[in-house]
Amino acid sequence: MKCLLIEDDQEIASHIIESLVSICYDVKYVADGDKGLQAALVDRYDIIILDMLMPGMKGSDLIQALRKNNISTPVLVVSALSATSDRVEGLSRGADDYLPKPFSILELQIRVRNLVKRSSQAEEIEIRCQGLHLNRIRREVSREGKIIDLQDREYRMVELLMSHPDKIVNKQLILSHIWGYHFDPHTNIVDVLMCRVRAKIDKGFNQRMIYTVRGVGYTLRTSSRLSNVSSSDGRFSSSYF
Repeated sequence: MKCLLIEDDQEIASHIIESLVSICYDVKYVADGDKGLQAALVDRYDIIILDMLMPGMKGSDLIQALRKNNISTPVLVVSALSATSDRVEGLSRGADDYLPKPFSILELQIRVRNLVKRSSQAEEIEIRCQGLHLNRIRREVSREGKIIDLQDREYRMVELLMSHPDKIVNKQLILSHIWGYHFDPHTNIVDVLMCRVRAKIDKGFNQRMIYTVRGVGYTLRTSSRLSNVSSSDGRFSSSYF
């Protein structure tokens, strides 16, 4: 699970990070609202925790900006502003929950778990992985604002990869998800489809996103550490994981 924490008080931030890491969350931390919005726009998170008063964009404006950009990630406000009017403002702008400071670490963990569980029960309308966006209602995929024309199976392949960013998606899962095969037909249909998808998703862009994990399957990379792979087909060893 991934959390974006936007909090200018480093002492409070360190306590929140420690508490979330203890329940197996990967936390990205930024200290001001402008950087927080930028981080939310380029990566996908399971929950966003933010303060109301911080440098740059204030919390209420940040929440509103997230919702205007169709980011439906659950937002938990953690703030010293505890008056009813402050809570109403945060919730009316689109926050999902409001936890006044000071707070119990246990209560924070419970609220985070509940928000993530509630969100995961409803399928996301839009998936974002770096500059790659997918909208399930319009069945539309774009990268850096450019619409990518995909056939049905190509779209489903991209949706599958984007639903498991930075994870290896093996060929058997692809066969089952796209063709309904629960056995290996001993053909290269997966490789042929992936070749078409890679040409459409990566061609014309500086950074490759789709990589082959030799002998296993494929992965959609959202980090830049493998962007300089020298092999022409984007292959790398599964030892990277």
